[in-house]
Amino acid sequence: MNLSKALYVAYQQGNTKKIEQLFDKIYEQYADLVFVLISKYVFIKEDIEELTNDVFISFFTHLEDLDPKKNFKYYLMTSAKNQANFFFGNTPFPFFNEFGVT
Repeated sequence: MNLSKALYVAYQQGNTKKIEQLFDKIYEQYADLVFVLISKYVFIKEDIEELTNDVFISFFTHLEDLDPKKNFKYYLMTSAKNQANFFFGNTPFPFFNEFGVT
């Protein structure tokens, strides 16, 4: 059984221990990919790390929306892009602020 299907089944059964185990596997498998994708848009390491965590928090809080037939890798990639866009939407001129320019 693939991770997506296993996570869906664990969620449907309310098996929180299994959900945590699968979530850890998913994080290990995809965190670097999410980090790299966000780093194409955001250049400050601490911000990239925070946004990467936000992607996985969003993923975890929306488990009920998962489609077990679809690979959640695409959900994570879309969420990463959305988090980066949201970050810039709420942080005007992020590069200039570092140099004291407003």
